[in-house]
Amino acid sequence: METVGEVKESHLEGGGSPLLCSDVPAEVVPQASKPTGSMLDGGMASADQHDDTSLNARLLDKLNEQFEKQIQLVESERLDDGFKLNVYAEWVNSLRTLNTELVQSLREMQDTCMERMQLMRAAYLKDFARFGPDVRLRRLAAADTLSTASGEQIVSLELCSNYPIIPASDEMLLRELNAKTCLIDELRSELKDVRQKAAENGSILEQLRNMAQERDKQLDDKRTEIGILQQQIVSLNDQLVKLKMVTLNENRMKHNISSTSTMASTDNRSLISEITDHHDKITQLRKKLKEQEDKLRQANTAIQFRDEVIAQQRQEIKLLNESLENASLFSNLYDDVGDRESEESFPSSLSGSFQQVASASSGVGKSFMKHIF
Repeated sequence: METVGEVKESHLEGGGSPLLCSDVPAEVVPQASKPTGSMLDGGMASADQHDDTSLNARLLDKLNEQFEKQIQLVESERLDDGFKLNVYAEWVNSLRTLNTELVQSLREMQDTCMERMQLMRAAYLKDFARFGPDVRLRRLAAADTLSTASGEQIVSLELCSNYPIIPASDEMLLRELNAKTCLIDELRSELKDVRQKAAENGSILEQLRNMAQERDKQLDDKRTEIGILQQQIVSLNDQLVKLKMVTLNENRMKHNISSTSTMASTDNRSLISEITDHHDKITQLRKKLKEQEDKLRQANTAIQFRDEVIAQQRQEIKLLNESLENASLFSNLYDDVGDRESEESFPSSLSGSFQQVASASSGVGKSFMKHIF
């Protein structure tokens, strides 16, 4: 069996949690409430208990009214989830505060009960040492002689039990103990209701936590998507910069090509002009060449005619030489005269023929013929 002192130590070691299921053990209350309807109580404990019950009921109604107002405010206003979460958080905080106060009051009652039990045990041990072990038999004999009223019960205790004998002078303490016991019962019921409401609120909070976790997951997904989109934007910006550079290079190349084409067109024009000039020069040279060829042809004709004339003159000279050989009868003088006449006749004939050729020829042929003759 767990004693009051052990219960106190368990509470001190528990750390003061606001939602403890075993703050007050079930064995403590029956031990403290056994003498409630005994002869020592009389009719005063029931009246005090009735007053305490009505007071506790009013207190419970006020507490419940506060939470009902909060629920009605949340449901009637139809506010957003953030306000509801704030209301639920305040509600949970108030429940925790209330549970903490209940546990503190229970601890105070346990401490008070422990002190009184120690006093009662000390008084019992004092009486036991004073009257000896035969006091139990004498008390049993005295109890047989007493007349019991209806509804009353005489409590007999073993000497080895921890339940002390309460003196008649401790009736006030017993009343307080009974009131505290009733208060403990009411607080237990209230604590049970509060725990039920806390469990309901816990389920709501769990749902809200799940919703918040889902929202967090969605936000994480959105952050991931935003990161991917940012990377894509960076890559697109890089591609755009590259395209701008390519476009700039293309523009530069086009400008260079246009300048090159302009220079090429200028060069082509100059080349065309030069080619035209060269063509004109070549045409002129061809004309001159043709003229020179004509002149050369005329000169060749003149030379051929000269050769024919020379051949004819040689033939004539040969005939003259043959005639001179046959005419051996002539004298040397006649030979000299004949030779002189032949020499004079020969240049005259040649000069006349060549003058005809020179008059028919032009330019170079005339000069050539004149140079020859």
